[in-house]
Amino acid sequence: MNNLELVSQLDKRVLYQPIFPSVPILPSRQTVGVPIKRAEDPPFITGKGVYVDDLRIPGLLRAAMVRSPYAHAKISSIDTSDAEKMPGVRLILRGAEVSKTIPSLPVADESLGRTRTPRPPLALEEVNYVGEPVAMVVADDIYKAHDATDHVAIDYEPLASVTDPLKALEENSHKVHSYLQSNVVWRKSVGGGDIERVFGMADRTVRMTILNQRVAPVSLEPRGVVASYDQPTGLLTVWISTQGPYWSRTDLREALDLPENRIRVIAPDVGGAFGAKITIYPEDALICHASMKLAKPVKWTETRRENLLATSHGRDQVDHVEAAVDQGGKILGVRLRVIADVGAYNTKATFEIPNLTILMGPGPYAPEAYYGEALAVVTNKVPCDAYRGAGRPEATYMMERIVDRVAKELGLDPAEVRRRNFVPANKFPFKTLTDYDYDSGDYSRTLERALELADYKGWRRKQSELRRGGRYVGIGLSSYVEICGFGPGVIVTASVTITETGKI
Repeated sequence: MNNLELVSQLDKRVLYQPIFPSVPILPSRQTVGVPIKRAEDPPFITGKGVYVDDLRIPGLLRAAMVRSPYAHAKISSIDTSDAEKMPGVRLILRGAEVSKTIPSLPVADESLGRTRTPRPPLALEEVNYVGEPVAMVVADDIYKAHDATDHVAIDYEPLASVTDPLKALEENSHKVHSYLQSNVVWRKSVGGGDIERVFGMADRTVRMTILNQRVAPVSLEPRGVVASYDQPTGLLTVWISTQGPYWSRTDLREALDLPENRIRVIAPDVGGAFGAKITIYPEDALICHASMKLAKPVKWTETRRENLLATSHGRDQVDHVEAAVDQGGKILGVRLRVIADVGAYNTKATFEIPNLTILMGPGPYAPEAYYGEALAVVTNKVPCDAYRGAGRPEATYMMERIVDRVAKELGLDPAEVRRRNFVPANKFPFKTLTDYDYDSGDYSRTLERALELADYKGWRRKQSELRRGGRYVGIGLSSYVEICGFGPGVIVTASVTITETGKI
């Protein structure tokens, strides 16, 4: 079977799973208030899903990574001679060789005041976070590949590391990369209104420092990639667990310096992504490089330990926020400073996360003035990237916490403080102080309905009763708006091919 036949066979298996005929297709008028079976579920609940690790291709080789045990260290030497002699080992890649073909993964460019942090797929002279790939072994099976990684001898010279973003801001802090003058790699401010005036006239200033903890996305299916390079046609076919196959193709084009029409990316079933499977990782480019070098299909599947070590993390912000308020609980102004720990390298989307935090800072509220500043700081930690809302939940958390603090300090009900600060329904369409257009909304009405459904007044009475008995029960409120489409400006193209038989 040649590669093209194989691709065709796997396409049928991956992309054209039959949908159970028993699943009803209902007219749109019957979908509201009617339970409908999800058409996509039967293959998964019957074990017929096809994930990257399920792919079996004749001659498939397996890859395993050698990762750094240090947050920051110089690489004195790498000795692969013993590993190369082990049975079944086909290839061992090191940074010095790979960098000639792939000098860096795609990262944010130097426009808009950003500092570029080139990211070699395998570490070159130093490692910059625990789990950074240093070498890759390709062997006949996964056990031989992992066994060989134990025989790759690497001498490290440990260096001072910085893992606290606040300390990384200090002038005398250790630098994550030797070429950096500062660990601050991006800074931006937004806002509107006379922020100094409203703070000067405020009855009270409420301040908080809020920590958005670093989190690790842990999808049920870890990352995985299979690459098969066909030398006669020059076609690289890549099966990858991704939520953005077209983004993956673009990133692979940049990393591998191949024409985009020579790369075919297939996204089989994906067992969770949550933002962490948008941009490509070092392993994705390395597997493609190995397949092209060996003219063999190669697979890498992430272990759960690797998932925690090397998959991008999320959040990790320190937010300093203060609100200028009057005695009635009206928020006159908000001043926000976001310190975002972006880890050791930036990706294309890294700076968009703190950017969205300051842009969405006002949320559903209408202060007279707002100022938001974001700083992206590199540290010797796993790079941060998109995860579960990417910057917008951080903005909501910040604003809702400060609203609750205002209510507490003024002795007001948190629901009432929200009512007094929402964008009024008669003000839509509404332009925020960060230049976003809210086309419609009735936030007060939505809150009232939520309070009614939850029996908010009843719970407040019960809360008081329980506290008198020594039992503490909390009641949380949160209101938010979220930007999702990111248009206009998103270009989407499509094509339809109709064959001579009439098949589309």
